Amino acid sequence: MADPTQYLCTERTIQLIEKEKFSLYSLRLLHALLWYMEKELNEFKVKMAMDQCPPIYIENATLMALVGTPAANDLSSLRAGIAEMPSGVFDVLEEDRGKRSVKVKFKAKPWADSFNRYKQEAFALIDLDVVRHLRTVQQITFYTRVALKSGSLYPTFHLPWCPDKNGPWESARRTWIAVASRLSQSLGLDILFIPSVSPFTGEFDAVKVKIVDAKSRWQPGKLYPKSGRGVIVASQGRAASLTKREVEARYRWRSATCP
Repeated sequence: MADPTQYLCTERTIQLIEKEKFSLYSLRLLHALLWYMEKELNEFKVKMAMDQCPPIYIENATLMALVGTPAANDLSSLRAGIAEMPSGVFDVLEEDRGKRSVKVKFKAKPWADSFNRYKQEAFALIDLDVVRHLRTVQQITFYTRVALKSGSLYPTFHLPWCPDKNGPWESARRTWIAVASRLSQSLGLDILFIPSVSPFTGEFDAVKVKIVDAKSRWQPGKLYPKSGRGVIVASQGRAASLTKREVEARYRWRSATCP
């Protein structure tokens, strides 16, 4: 059973989120609204996917309790989230009723429709307490991917990074490793970064992420590559880069930190 601060987010919703360009405040607000829909309006989710569904009203104080960080004591972050929200997510998102409430109407398709999980569809249990303490859009994106894959037998995903858009891995990796280290401690899991090398340039061109948690069942030869450079392991709040020899020695390991 999910914790009170967690909500079920379908894979389709996560994919929609990743297609939009959110700011930190707008992404935190979106997750707060998704939590509210799941916890407070669950029985109305099917109706919300219909174009004729009317807007709902949520008190500012309620949203601030969900989206605000411990240091927040005013409405500035909530108002920034409204102002910076991408246009493709809501039909209506604005303060109303003397600026005491927020008037909300998701776009019926594809957004509200994605809230209703298909049979066998993958989902993530997103913890709002984790989201509101993360400090960048990249960190929240990484967390949602980890949450989506955690609990499977061989949790794996590709990092949303490419050198053409985000610069070389040697420069970009610091942000990703920082959030992985943080999550490894707070969520009690180990995270591997395994870069691949382009045969045309000899430089890193993609990064695969593998997760080791209580439910994963990695087999010998499946977790670590047979050889390679640039492999990084985040565990218990710390990250370590492995030499090629260390990677080769771990080829048959089923755990990130011990045989």
